[in-house]
Amino acid sequence: MEVSPPLRWLGALAVMFVVVLIVVPLLLQTISDTVVLGGEPSEPALSEVAIVPSEASTQPPEAADAEVAAAEEDAEDEFPATYTVEAGDTGTKISEQFYDTSDGWSVIAEANDIDPSAPLRVGVELTIPAPE
Repeated sequence: MEVSPPLRWLGALAVMFVVVLIVVPLLLQTISDTVVLGGEPSEPALSEVAIVPSEASTQPPEAADAEVAAAEEDAEDEFPATYTVEAGDTGTKISEQFYDTSDGWSVIAEANDIDPSAPLRVGVELTIPAPE
């Protein structure tokens, strides 16, 4: 059975009308839930956020400071350290891992008698001296 062209258009318009009536309000609701226009988020949005205290936040500041100091002392005792070069490693990355700065690569290279500008070979074991 062949449908006449005016009926095809009427059917297409009916489908578009239903889509507009259903999809557009859903999109507007989604946008209004995620975007806050003109300032502060509404109370319901704030109440949906759960704040769960961690163990560290329940400790008094003195206890947290003592833990940091103990960790720093342990870190100092770990030098000289050894590190095996892995794929993707660079001297800068290794220096940042152990010294928290990229400037220590020349010290590591010198301690291992390697050229700091030479590429690293995977599997080479490096001795990491204590930071200066």
